[in-house]
Amino acid sequence: MALTTCPECAGPVSSLAAACPTCGRANSLSTSPRSNVAEAPANSSNCGTQPSDTNAVNRQATSRVRRRLGSLLALPIIAAGLVALANYWFVQRDLSAVLSDDPRNSGVVAHAHYDNFIDPNVIVFDLRGVKGSSMLDVFRVLLQFAAAQKEQRYTMVKLAFKGDTRFELNGDQFHGTRAFGTLSGGWLGVASHQIENFSDFHKQWYLSDLSE
Repeated sequence: MALTTCPECAGPVSSLAAACPTCGRANSLSTSPRSNVAEAPANSSNCGTQPSDTNAVNRQATSRVRRRLGSLLALPIIAAGLVALANYWFVQRDLSAVLSDDPRNSGVVAHAHYDNFIDPNVIVFDLRGVKGSSMLDVFRVLLQFAAAQKEQRYTMVKLAFKGDTRFELNGDQFHGTRAFGTLSGGWLGVASHQIENFSDFHKQWYLSDLSE
């Protein structure tokens, strides 16, 4: 520490003192220690992408992928719903009305749908059960269903029992519902053959399975 002389009062003044201790005059020669604190680096918060921003971007990308996958997964469900609706509206609805409107048909259980549920040119009449109904009851349901479908035209009509196709009728013959050829001869012989054919027809369609 060095001592200097105050130019005002000629008193001694330390070089570190801010003013003369005798007269109070400011010491123009005073020095203050330099701050050793390093200057803080410039704020770099805006440089680059922060982790929180990266996480937000990743969440948005994941959300978009999930939405797209959800849409893709929903397509088969929507398609299946449309197929089921078309089968009910154009085919099964008429059969359901036939079964419910006539009390004599209450014992017959049957479903009707497009072939493989997607071919509108071919329909399947699938008998599922009879519950004490006679052959005439089953045949009446088939005739009534054919009448209800008179505005529709099919290339083929399949008669099935519990999903197994037993007969295939030409679509043009569906409304006549003939599983066997036309007979000729006297009325008694024709009636006899028709009864035999009628019985064989039902046996081959479903009766033989019920008797097992």
